[in-house]
Amino acid sequence: TFYNAQRLFSDAEDEVFKSRRDFLEKSGPVRVFTIPATARQKFQSSIEKNSKILTFYPDSKWVDDALLMIGKAYFYMEDDVRAERKFSELTVQFPQSDLILESRLWLGKSLLRQKKIEAGLKQLDDLFAATLESDEDLAGLAANEMAQHYFGLNDYVLAEKYYSLAAVI
Repeated sequence: TFYNAQRLFSDAEDEVFKSRRDFLEKSGPVRVFTIPATARQKFQSSIEKNSKILTFYPDSKWVDDALLMIGKAYFYMEDDVRAERKFSELTVQFPQSDLILESRLWLGKSLLRQKKIEAGLKQLDDLFAATLESDEDLAGLAANEMAQHYFGLNDYVLAEKYYSLAAVI
């Protein structure tokens, strides 16, 4: 079940990346990106399969993976309230999981998209500080998310600061 959920999720995520790349190459200033219907369907199927793991195999070693994957699928489908709930659930139920830091990145992104700016920036800034020495990739992603947020607000000074931090890591 987990294998199939993971395969569906990976296929859907690949579709989103390809579609977003094509969109950015061909889009005009007025268009808005939406994920392809086939990717949405695969994300939904992945959520259903992962939910079976949570329901029928609550002691499985894949439960924290399933929670993260469900949260990310909801994030891609722009259901940020459910995504936030799954990322928070992972943090509360599995505080020792090696997926906590990645979950915090996605939680920060989800909070920013929900306009919970202060909480989202705090989540990302705390993640940046926590991973600066241990996981440079994750620290760079957190800095990049903060830079994109500030760039969107036309706060170019802070955007430059965080883009610079992301670039040197």
